[in-house]
Amino acid sequence: MQQIWQNHASDYMTGECALLSLVFSYAHKDEEMLRELRNHLKSLEHRRLIKSWVDRDIDSGTDYRSEIAVEFNSADIVLLLISSDFIASEYCYGTEMKIALQREEKEATVVIPVILRPCAWQELPFGKLLAVPKDGTPIVNYTNRDDAYLEVVEAVEKVALKLAGKASPNSDDNERRVSPTELEDCDVSECRDSRRVRPSTMSNGDESAGRESIGVIEAEDSSKKGTV
Repeated sequence: MQQIWQNHASDYMTGECALLSLVFSYAHKDEEMLRELRNHLKSLEHRRLIKSWVDRDIDSGTDYRSEIAVEFNSADIVLLLISSDFIASEYCYGTEMKIALQREEKEATVVIPVILRPCAWQELPFGKLLAVPKDGTPIVNYTNRDDAYLEVVEAVEKVALKLAGKASPNSDDNERRVSPTELEDCDVSECRDSRRVRPSTMSNGDESAGRESIGVIEAEDSSKKGTV
């Protein structure tokens, strides 16, 4: 999670409250359940803890691959809505999931599998992550789905509060980003080789140089004032 704190460090240093970005990866056949879950998560949006995004938010005429790349590269939290249709989807499983897990390995995002319907998911790459609802029980198995959605909301709330409460400007880790081209046809090994690294912020070793630069600027300002 250290990288996520790094991403929001400037906001906390300026006293601004940065909303954590939450992205859904889902199969379109599960869109009804996505809508229900997103409605439940509105309570966290009203509290200004998160802002959610799905591909349906993309405007007409927009390069959707580029837009998806931007959102997945900047997401603080990714919800994988797991079902047999998700697993069967080349784009969900073969692209979005792999990118999310790659960033999760670098602590650049938090990935939460949400089990929508019964399927064989435990031995898949995301099976190592703690899934919701409790014990990975599929949401459709609940007598009242609202009970299951509430468990998901509580899990997201816990993560969001932890991230918001521990935001720190002290990390100098490099964020790994995946390009729109890689989103179109992503292989795990290829993505790892071609990930672009964002330049890191000023390290401690550069502090003296930074102070010298500030001193030059102040000196220039003083000379200008003297000539007015």
